[in-house]
Amino acid sequence: MPQIILDLRDFVLCFFSNWLGFVGGTGSFLIAITEKVNGRPMRRRAYFFVVFGVFSLLAVFSIWRKEHRLILQVDHIADIRDNLGAYLSIDLRIQNQCKGAEEVYPGLGPLEAYKRFHSEIHTYVRNEMGYSYGEQLVDSLNYGDKAPSGLSGENAKAWILAEGTRHRINELMAILDGRTGGIEGSVTASNRML
Repeated sequence: MPQIILDLRDFVLCFFSNWLGFVGGTGSFLIAITEKVNGRPMRRRAYFFVVFGVFSLLAVFSIWRKEHRLILQVDHIADIRDNLGAYLSIDLRIQNQCKGAEEVYPGLGPLEAYKRFHSEIHTYVRNEMGYSYGEQLVDSLNYGDKAPSGLSGENAKAWILAEGTRHRINELMAILDGRTGGIEGSVTASNRML
């Protein structure tokens, strides 16, 4: 069956589900209140206009609103993932600085550069993904990997810390990839349930 037929079927099912929700719940209540206030039953034309016109518009709006919010959520997750990719690039530059490449933050040695970078990314992740994810980056301080041969002292320590943070960033990006796939995959299923 062509995808457009499946999409149309999903839309119709979602539309009737939302429309029945308005007609059976809020709509019936509002019509009953209107009839009580006016002291007489609603005219047939007005009743059909409300039930089929107004509630149909509300059902379509409800479907659009849910889809729109899901799209915004997916876009936000994609933005976070892009920013984590930029932080991953800085992390790799710090590791290269440990091996003698140019300074990431002018005037700062590798360990000071790492501390500044870690503070920035920790704050970003806590603000965008939540406190527990930010704390996972703090846990990366205890990663305990070994520095490559030839690095010692502050360079070795900064390289090890940056390596731990790199692993955590990759884990967070995998979590975001899972969220995005789950959101995009659940749009149709969630509409059927609405």
